[in-house]
Amino acid sequence: MSGTDERSPLTQEAILARSIEIVDATGIDSLSLRSLARDLGVSAPALYDHIESKDSLLRLLAGEGYANLTARWAELDSEDIPAWIRATSHSYVGFALDRPGLFAAMFRYRPTFVSGPGALEDAAATAVFQQSLAVIERAVDAGILTGASPVQLALGLWAAMHGAATVLSMSPEMRQADWLVDLMIDGLLAGWNLAGAAEEVSDF
Repeated sequence: MSGTDERSPLTQEAILARSIEIVDATGIDSLSLRSLARDLGVSAPALYDHIESKDSLLRLLAGEGYANLTARWAELDSEDIPAWIRATSHSYVGFALDRPGLFAAMFRYRPTFVSGPGALEDAAATAVFQQSLAVIERAVDAGILTGASPVQLALGLWAAMHGAATVLSMSPEMRQADWLVDLMIDGLLAGWNLAGAAEEVSDF
C-alpha cells in the first residue's frame, strides 16, 4: 500500500483501516507501530499524534471487530430461540474465519464481569456478550432453557463456539465443516433441556 500524501492526510481512521488489512492478512503479531508508520509513509511521532500506544491501537481493532459482530447479530430474529442460537453461532464462527486478525484482537480483552489480571476489560466486549445474554435470560425466564444460570449458559455457548472457531481455522479443509457447529449446538441444546431443539446433522 502506498504511503499517505497530501491528498490522503494521516487520520486515525486511515491508521485503523491499514491495521485491519495487516492483521487479517498476516496476523496480529505482525503489527507494530514502527512498521505501521513505515507502511503508511510517515514518521513514528506522526503516528503517535493519532495513536497513543500499541494497546490503544489494539483496543481500536477489538472495538471494530465487536462492532462488526454486533451488527451481524442485530439483523437476526431472536423470537425463535433455537434458530437464534444456531444463527448467532454460525455467524460467530464465520466471523472468526473471515476476519482472523480482528478476531484475535477482540479476545485480548474481556467483558467487564470476567475477572482477571491486568486492565483488559473492554466495554465493546461487554456489549456483545450482553446482547447474547439478554436473549438467553429471556429463554430462562420462559422456562425454555434450564439447568444453569443465564450467565453460565451464555458462557457455555461462547466457549463452545470459540472452540469450534479454533478447530475450523486449523486447516482449509476444515473451514467448510458447518456440521461441527451444528453438532455442538445440538449437544448443548439437548443438555439444556430445550424441547425439540435438536435436529439431525445432515452434512457430515
